[in-house]
Amino acid sequence: MPLGLSLRLRLAATLLFAWSVTTCGGSDPNGAPAALTLVSGDGQTGGAGTPLALPLVVRVTDRAGDPVTGISVSFTVVAGGGSLSSASVTTGTTGNASVGWTLGGLPGETSAVRVRAAILPRDSIGFSATVVAGPASQLVTLQGDSQTAEVGQSAPQPVTLEVRDRFGNLIVGRALTWI
Repeated sequence: MPLGLSLRLRLAATLLFAWSVTTCGGSDPNGAPAALTLVSGDGQTGGAGTPLALPLVVRVTDRAGDPVTGISVSFTVVAGGGSLSSASVTTGTTGNASVGWTLGGLPGETSAVRVRAAILPRDSIGFSATVVAGPASQLVTLQGDSQTAEVGQSAPQPVTLEVRDRFGNLIVGRALTWI
């Protein structure tokens, strides 16, 4: 093969390769992580000390918006206490990472979780949840205990009770049935 033809073929092959890389995106099937986005689980309300109904879910995607697998994502409770099912999760085939969140014990307080992917240090996601009193677990007598009265007669004072959760948080509006 003449030298000039060989050089032209190599030049043509190089140009064809460069064209295919730029028109096809030039990325592997699992592109470089470019964004961390919230998928679901934000803005829930749950009882003190109880797990939220839905997990906290984030997604890592590349520049084309395709999911990126194998990325470590960290979840940290930053306000209101509570615990997470895991502090660090690796993204799956959908690019998603998710954890369960058990809320802290103080109603009325907004709890928060911050999510970061180490490979995307500028991106972070915030989740928040509102804590309400948890399930009833205690009856506290405020007045009227240890009274005596004749059968069929009213006691001298009304019996007054409070219903509280396991953290001692007052549960308002809970009906009690006397049997």
